[in-house]
Amino acid sequence: EIGANIGSCIMEMLLSTDALIVAFEPDPRNGAQVTTTLMAMEPQYRNRVSFIPIALGVAQAEAQIFTASDNRGNAVVNAMTKDQPNQVMLAPVAIQVEALDDIFGSSRDDLSRIALIKMDVQGFECNVMDGGKRTFERAKALKTELDDHFLTGNGCSNDSLRDRITRSGFDSLREHGADIIAKRTSIA
Repeated sequence: EIGANIGSCIMEMLLSTDALIVAFEPDPRNGAQVTTTLMAMEPQYRNRVSFIPIALGVAQAEAQIFTASDNRGNAVVNAMTKDQPNQVMLAPVAIQVEALDDIFGSSRDDLSRIALIKMDVQGFECNVMDGGKRTFERAKALKTELDDHFLTGNGCSNDSLRDRITRSGFDSLREHGADIIAKRTSIA
């Protein structure tokens, strides 16, 4: 889970599957909520989650995250992109950015176990994919937000994100509302 926010999707996956989950969330305010919730759960659930409090991007860097005061899901790396013009943003927080491919091993075995990447990073998706090419090429499925307003704020676009998804080898793309659900029919 890339962009875990307060952990809603983590909880859904924990309670409805037996999957091991790796979750990334750089905003420490959101991360505190995730860890508090996980620590209140029984070990059989919380022990299946590896929580990493960083942002993912092209390469290792220091950055800032801008978060809306009324919507913690609107947390944007290096850009103050608002849901609506009058939205009030919290003071930016310094965060660490790492490349996804630097975190996951390069072994085919490590990467072949990734059944699903769920990504919602408010316009930073192209940066994440550029820093995680090997990882995305090995994942079996991807669910990501497609929002030109946020992508444009980070120098990307809907078309550019679609292109990255296709170049990663996903051969079945379906748009569902503001999301793309991508699958591959075979893994090399």
